[in-house]
Amino acid sequence: MARSFKRPDEAAMQRVFARISGGAAEVVLRLAWLQGLSRKELNQLTWDQVDFANRVLLLPERTVPMAEPVAECLQKRWALYHEQSERVIIAER
Repeated sequence: MARSFKRPDEAAMQRVFARISGGAAEVVLRLAWLQGLSRKELNQLTWDQVDFANRVLLLPERTVPMAEPVAECLQKRWALYHEQSERVIIAER
């Protein structure tokens, strides 16, 4: 039996991204919505799993090609936070 998933409306998601641009919430939503990462994968994602050169996320059980908006978002986040934490998703407080 095939599973079906309800995907958010793209226009609605773009409005959300416009409101939360630049924060951790944007990264979480982009990785979950566009890349299909699970909560566990999001929580455990580290910078050494992000391959900017090949535009992929190297997860333990799979390799995920990065959509362009995700790659851009992660590059901005890397510039700001990679020296503070090995984790991609961290609180900004």
